[in-house]
Amino acid sequence: MPDRSRLKLMILSCPKTGNAWLRQLLHFAYGVPIVGLPTEWSDSTGQSLPAAFVGHQHFAPTERLVRWIAEHGVTVLTTIRHPGDTFLSYFHYARWQQGDADASFAELRADGATPGRAALRFAASGFAQAYAISLAWARLAKDVVRYEDLSRDPVARLQALGERVAPISARAARRAAVLCQPRYMSESGQVDPRHIRTGRSGGWQAELSDEFVEAMAGIEPFRAACADHGYDWDRSAAPPARFDYATIDPFRGRPCFDNGEAIGPSLAWLYLKGLPDAVGRWPDPCRTEGDSFWNWLVSPAAEAAARPDLPAGTYTNLMAAMHRKRRDLQAAYPDPAGADRVRYAEWFIGQGVSELQLPWALVAPVGEGHSQHLAEIVREAAARRHQLAVADGGEPKGEAADDSGKGTVPGVAAGEDG
Repeated sequence: MPDRSRLKLMILSCPKTGNAWLRQLLHFAYGVPIVGLPTEWSDSTGQSLPAAFVGHQHFAPTERLVRWIAEHGVTVLTTIRHPGDTFLSYFHYARWQQGDADASFAELRADGATPGRAALRFAASGFAQAYAISLAWARLAKDVVRYEDLSRDPVARLQALGERVAPISARAARRAAVLCQPRYMSESGQVDPRHIRTGRSGGWQAELSDEFVEAMAGIEPFRAACADHGYDWDRSAAPPARFDYATIDPFRGRPCFDNGEAIGPSLAWLYLKGLPDAVGRWPDPCRTEGDSFWNWLVSPAAEAAARPDLPAGTYTNLMAAMHRKRRDLQAAYPDPAGADRVRYAEWFIGQGVSELQLPWALVAPVGEGHSQHLAEIVREAAARRHQLAVADGGEPKGEAADDSGKGTVPGVAAGEDG
């Protein structure tokens, strides 16, 4: 069995062939961290990589890189996609980069919204060179993953990859597939939504002209890709079927809990991966009544008792689980239930809402607890000021006694508009 604590995975292939998707799938399936690889390889890059990782880049194979890979036990995977769909994806990506000075992007934009003669010239030159990267690595890689196979059944394809790299259980493959379905990847910021234009294969059949298809079919390396990897230019063929994620998603494709609050990618991750017993404990994660996933999320965590002077609601199970997930939060708030409780709560009800894509109903109880804490500060300060005023023989101007028990902000009398 491979040592997963030292599992090094590099996805090296042509752009727009599913690199980022496969990277995220392997990250969730194996639990290895994602690393960003620079556009130019150097030995110093290799020295900075952790013991286990998954990353992707579009390096062409060189002797120095291949030697480093072989000497350090790195597993290389490559992705490949139908030449027509790969080109279309690249074409539309270039159109989004309106402010980019890249000459190839400018050339592709010259045709407007539909690939024409300028695009065909690029397909035969710069794009052919980029596409050849996948074919070159296919001779060296541990496995070649076709985008179409991932689209058709990501669970089966992941398990097949696992047979060549390190075993992936059916449960881990299903979990990874759910977490990496297009809507979660774009909503969570794992991938720029513009990179998931359609999320399916076969678009070339409708968007590329007969002239364009005939020309690409005769150009290398596209001709070799068809011969070696099972592609063709049959315009009448039915496009590959799309995988039905509802068959493996515990949320059954539902975007909301039964109370109407949105189910974001962070909550899906927490249910599927962050809590080992969640699936068995709450078979229907969308239910919000009784002993439910929802009510567990908003309940105070057991560790909240570490600061009895603070409202228990300022440290919920959701906050505790997200802190365990993110190393940046652990570094910024090393004692989230104790000394760093207030600062962490303020991050959670501020920046955390947008970062974690949380519905406000899960954050509001924390905000209420934080408000209670602030009100107590006001009451204590008012009491101290009152004691000082009495000692001096008077009462601070602009303050009034608070009969409500909620306290007052100095300088604003009770019942007075601020």
